[in-house]
Amino acid sequence: MQSSNDFRDLGNNEFTGELPPSFKELKKLRSFGIRGNNFAGPIPKYIANWENLEQLGLMGNNFEGPLPTGITLLTNLTYLTVNGLTASPRRGKSFTLPDVTKMTSLKSLTLRNCLLTGPIPDIIWQLPSLSY
Repeated sequence: MQSSNDFRDLGNNEFTGELPPSFKELKKLRSFGIRGNNFAGPIPKYIANWENLEQLGLMGNNFEGPLPTGITLLTNLTYLTVNGLTASPRRGKSFTLPDVTKMTSLKSLTLRNCLLTGPIPDIIWQLPSLSY
């Protein structure tokens, strides 16, 4: 049984493939980190259902972009790090940043090498908890 303060850190392994569909049941997660693996495919949309999530670290994998727009519904998220989103014929070669206006708890936002294009939205500078 999953407790309400669940943490998962599967970082720095050699995991491959897409994140398993069974992970969608981890709805009480507060922290999820999978840095330094070889996960691929799209970032699953079901992450948006992890309502209690405070920290999400997806860096160092081979995910295909874009970021799922539902990720912006994670209003408790304080830490979000994604890097190295790749393009695919199905998903395009560049992406725009999803609307992060509801993510007012964010203290740290890292989107490195994510093929983002267009102007940087002004709201990023107005997020009340974001550290610069």
